[in-house]
Amino acid sequence: MRGFHTGLMFHRPPMLMVDDLLESDAGGGVAALTVRPDNLFLDADGRLSRAGLMEVMAQSFAATEVYQAWLAGIVKPPGYLVGLERVEFRGDAAVGDTLTVTVCSEGNVDRVALVSGVARRGGTLLVTGNFRLYSF
Repeated sequence: MRGFHTGLMFHRPPMLMVDDLLESDAGGGVAALTVRPDNLFLDADGRLSRAGLMEVMAQSFAATEVYQAWLAGIVKPPGYLVGLERVEFRGDAAVGDTLTVTVCSEGNVDRVALVSGVARRGGTLLVTGNFRLYSF
């Protein structure tokens, strides 16, 4: 996305996983990343853990939010993942895999964003589910 830079994110390496924001609007977007060898969520075999897949989805939504805030000339406060619901894991990701993550806002309650998302490696669905993100 024009104007998006990972420096807009609150995460910093090695926690930062999102490489690029491909699409973004007020309702969500699509982010991309490549699983790197220094990823904190890798197991001994170089596979991204399930917690890592959920973190990727949360960071993808955060990327859309900070980008939309940047476009509006405001700073989005940091937040964190507070809940998961109806999550289905269907595949794994490993070092070198490129993932695309599609996230969609389902609404807000107080400072909690309700979000649905899917992560794919190419045409392979890896995870789908709903999650909640709290913003300060």
